[in-house]
Amino acid sequence: MPNAIVLGAGMVGSVMAADLASDFEVVLVDASPAALESASARIGGGVTTVVADLSDTSQVRSVVGSADIVLGALASQVGFGALR
Repeated sequence: MPNAIVLGAGMVGSVMAADLASDFEVVLVDASPAALESASARIGGGVTTVVADLSDTSQVRSVVGSADIVLGALASQVGFGALR
């Protein structure tokens, strides 16, 4: 099964992860353990969560390296840096 990485576990990222979970192995990444726990509870499981500082480009590279698809659901001040 292909894998998808969703960067950001807020309201948008959690919906993206839930939508992808039927067709992808989903990894949801955020700096906040509380946001990941809340998103996982809303989704009802079926996703893996990873805590990472997505303002750190080396951590972004580390979590997206093996992904088939990467979706960004980050605040703009972090999201533009993650794209770089």
